Amino acid sequence: MFLPSLLLLAPTVLSASVDIWHGHQGDGTAKAAYFLDNNPSGSAIICLRIGFDGIVNDPIRTSTGGYGAIGTNLTGFPNAADPLISQGSVTVNGDLLLTVNAGSNTVALLHIDEQDPCQLTLVGPPADTLGEFPISVTYSEQLKTACILNSGTKAGVSCFNVDPDHGLRAAGPLRSLGSAIDETTPPTGPPGSGSEILFNPTSSAVIVSIKGSGPPGYIVAFPVEHNQVSTAGVFNQVSDIKLDFAAVFINRTSLFLVDPSFGASILEINSDYTVTEKVHTVISSQSAVCWANYDVTTNTAYAIDAGQPVVYTLDASTGVLMGNITADGTIGGLFDSAIGGRYMYSLALVNGVVVFDIREKKQIQFLNLTGFGKRQGYTGMALWP
Repeated sequence: MFLPSLLLLAPTVLSASVDIWHGHQGDGTAKAAYFLDNNPSGSAIICLRIGFDGIVNDPIRTSTGGYGAIGTNLTGFPNAADPLISQGSVTVNGDLLLTVNAGSNTVALLHIDEQDPCQLTLVGPPADTLGEFPISVTYSEQLKTACILNSGTKAGVSCFNVDPDHGLRAAGPLRSLGSAIDETTPPTGPPGSGSEILFNPTSSAVIVSIKGSGPPGYIVAFPVEHNQVSTAGVFNQVSDIKLDFAAVFINRTSLFLVDPSFGASILEINSDYTVTEKVHTVISSQSAVCWANYDVTTNTAYAIDAGQPVVYTLDASTGVLMGNITADGTIGGLFDSAIGGRYMYSLALVNGVVVFDIREKKQIQFLNLTGFGKRQGYTGMALWP
């Protein structure tokens, strides 16, 4: 999500640099990064091989068995980037990858080959998400359950039993989000659209973030009862959080959430699934912090700015702003991101992927994808293993 003026920017072409994939990591394990090309002509997962030095190369496409769709910005045009206006359109757990087909209203399950993680195979047919315009997917290994956030005219949460050999089977009906999302298909946003869905660390609830449109946005919790996701949600609004966007759990009950109207919050998910804001951090220099990440090894939270090539670093315990990491200014903003070890992988506003060394706090690569495909549909970011 980013400001309307940014949505009108045409992708900038940077000179490509050629990097050689160094093969497996030092521990002998192949590694990969994945994002979704959410393409109305046919969607695909893009896999990038990760070298031992964190460098990415060799983009490879695998069909998701469905079609993409592009969300509309406030000027009435399809988004030039951030097509789903969300975080979490791709998730990886073990040798399973889940993603959404927004134009087909389906969710796809793919198997990852451990010897070559860029070799992906669809497991069963993509499953109907029961709603419209699916944007985000989460998975609980404990429950063997995946849940999807639909953000179109028929909005809601759908869940599926996940069988790694046979695919996806619906687990209950579409769970209503009431008036929290009142959208079209495709949705117009960012305001008023869905943002993200995620299981909490104990798999005792599914949490949904929804951006406000005037009034505050929502955090909705669907408790897990008898290993099943409840059909009734607990709806929460925090008065000074207007555009609830991306979020990440930083411990069992605390959620780090970014809001481009001010910066970032740390929220406490209470035992009754009500929500309390513990920390409210104003990031005065931010333009549009819309993506969130967390590094458990340093207890650092990251607020990622779509309006400029800046990643803000915050102490995850106190919410104190500690500094930032900047990318090359020609890259524009930064979008969906994932952390693996000392490296962060981020989609850029321009057509490519930025790699940061978050220990050294610097950019180490920009992989130009101009010759590979169009930037518009790229969304999501997940890593293996």
